[in-house]
Amino acid sequence: MSIQKKMTLLFKAIVDEMYENKEFARRIEDIFGNDTELSPRKKSVRRNKAIIDPIEIYRQSNKQNLEVELSKLDIEQLKDIVAEYGMDSQKLIMKWKQKEKIENKIVEITQSRAEKGTAFLKASDPNISIQDNNLDNENN
Repeated sequence: MSIQKKMTLLFKAIVDEMYENKEFARRIEDIFGNDTELSPRKKSVRRNKAIIDPIEIYRQSNKQNLEVELSKLDIEQLKDIVAEYGMDSQKLIMKWKQKEKIENKIVEITQSRAEKGTAFLKASDPNISIQDNNLDNENN
């Protein structure tokens, strides 16, 4: 391990201990003088975990059931789905304010992902059926 890596880990350990141990933080402040103040840690900017898996719902039932499930959610919950499943590569959907617009985009992306690869499936295979733009694979 390089000296830079070791020093980084050392200082990280010191800072972590300062947040956990107020007496240790006070002693470090005494060394550097009281003009320095330990700022509170920033809260994580991560979104909440998605409530539903749109691809799983689409594969198990159909497009209409996915639309019904999405309509039950509020805008923030829809954006949680978009964030968790990486549906906003252009960083546009997260700026939208219309719930229906977000729902439609989730359905569109989900449909595209769920059906990806169906062009290579043989319709004559008895274990695979493609109906109503749905992929039901009984082998999985």
